[in-house]
Amino acid sequence: PLHQFIEATETDKNKMELDRLLYVACTRAIQSLHLVGNVAVAPNGEAFRNPHQGSLLSRLWPAIAGDYDKAFTGWRESSSEMPLSDESNFLVNPRLRRFRELWTAPSPSPMPGGIGDTTKEQPGDDRAVEYHWVGTAARHAGTIVHRWLQRISDNQVTVDAQNPGELQAVTRRWALDLGVNEAQIEDVCHRTEAALSGILNDEKGQWVLHGEGDSELPITGVVDGRTESIIIDRVRVDEQGVHWIIDYKTSTHEGGDLSGFLHQESERYRPQLQKYAALYAALTGKEVRTALYFPLLQEFFEVKIQS
Repeated sequence: PLHQFIEATETDKNKMELDRLLYVACTRAIQSLHLVGNVAVAPNGEAFRNPHQGSLLSRLWPAIAGDYDKAFTGWRESSSEMPLSDESNFLVNPRLRRFRELWTAPSPSPMPGGIGDTTKEQPGDDRAVEYHWVGTAARHAGTIVHRWLQRISDNQVTVDAQNPGELQAVTRRWALDLGVNEAQIEDVCHRTEAALSGILNDEKGQWVLHGEGDSELPITGVVDGRTESIIIDRVRVDEQGVHWIIDYKTSTHEGGDLSGFLHQESERYRPQLQKYAALYAALTGKEVRTALYFPLLQEFFEVKIQS
C-alpha cells in the first residue's frame, strides 16, 4: 500500500506540473492564443483515440472532447472516400476568437516595503548619464576595465605595469561575451590596455588600486524616499580614516583645457556621487569624500558634495 500511495502521489504531482505548464503557456498570450492538438484515428476509421495521458491535451480533454467529437463527425462525412490510418493528416484553420474590447494589462500592484515605481525617470536621475555620449566600443572597453580594476584591487590578479597587454587574451574573450564584433575587438583591447597602463603607471592610480577599502561594493538603501541599489567602483580609506568613493571613468579628452573638461565631468556626475555618498554614509557612519579617476588621463579629480 505504501508503494502504491507513493506512485499515486507522484502521478498527481506530474499532473499538477502539466496543469502549471499549460497555465503558464496560455496566460502569456498578449493578443491571440492558438491551441492546436491532434489525436490518432482508429484503423477502422470509426472512432478517434483519446490523447496520450502524459500530454497537455489530456489535461484539457474533459473540456474539449465534445469539440473533437463534432470535428471528427464532420471530417468522416467529408472524407468518406479517403483511406484512413494512424498516419492520416488532417489540417484545419483554428477558429479565431477576439476580445470584444481592446485588452490591456493592469498596472502592477505596489511592491511591499514602500518601494515605489522606479521605472519612470525622476528629476536628477543619473541612470541615463553613464556612457550616453560614447560609442559602443568605448562602452564595452569601460566595462572590461572595471572588471580588471576590481580583480587587481582584490588581489585576484597581478599585472605587470610595463606589460598590461599580457591580459589581452582574456580581454578578447570578455569582449566577445559582451557582443563586440570582430571589427571593434582590436579597438576595445587597445583602449583597455591603455587604461590599465595609465592607472598602473600613475602614483595616484596605484594609491587608488591598492590599500584598505572595497571594490565594486553593492549597497541598497533609501534616498529621498526611493529605494536605490548602487555599485561603487572603489572605496579607498586614506591614512586619516576618510573614506573616498571613487568612480572610474574611461573617457578621454582631446585638445586643450583639460581642467575645464574635468570640471564639466564633475558636474555631470555630481548627483550620482552625492547619492553614493549618502547611501554609504548611512550604512557606515563614516566621513565620505568623492572623486573621479580617469585612467586614460591619469587624473584624480575630487568632486565636492554636500555633507
